[in-house]
Amino acid sequence: MSRPPAGGHHLLVDFWVDDAAPLREVETWEVLLPEACRAAGATVLGARFHQFQPEGVTGIVLLAESHASVHTWPEAGLVTLDVFTCGALDAAAIVETVRQRLSPVRERVTAVARGDVVQPETVAPRRDTSSCHPERAERVEGSLVRRGSQAGTESSGRSAVLAGDPSTALADARFAQDDTG
Repeated sequence: MSRPPAGGHHLLVDFWVDDAAPLREVETWEVLLPEACRAAGATVLGARFHQFQPEGVTGIVLLAESHASVHTWPEAGLVTLDVFTCGALDAAAIVETVRQRLSPVRERVTAVARGDVVQPETVAPRRDTSSCHPERAERVEGSLVRRGSQAGTESSGRSAVLAGDPSTALADARFAQDDTG
């Protein structure tokens, strides 16, 4: 008996920012991360955040489609995100909402295909937010990517293009300057 495809898209994101104020207080993330998940079409099941002293935050949003987590280092202007989605939910849309709020000056995005999911060269944004349960989800053949042209591992730009060889689990990350400036 053959099993239905299972897995998802995992984005590991590092954003460096000039304005570390949003990285200091837990209240920012108690609103921002769940809202970013909902805006992408995720079903938020719960959230837990912790305020470090004197500053900094860690937290996780539990999704029906998996999870999104955050950890901040305000003293370094660094925020890290871990966004894992399955089914057709667009992990990159969650990251984009946070990117727009923080306006990073530098970023690094690593895309990991989990399970049977592959990362094609580029894929248009997905609108379907089916459950990640194999019996109810369509097979997802890739993840949302922002289009660009310059290769590298880090960027001072704001757009990330994720591309990869479908035969490998770890996708390449390519970054490009935002066309708007």
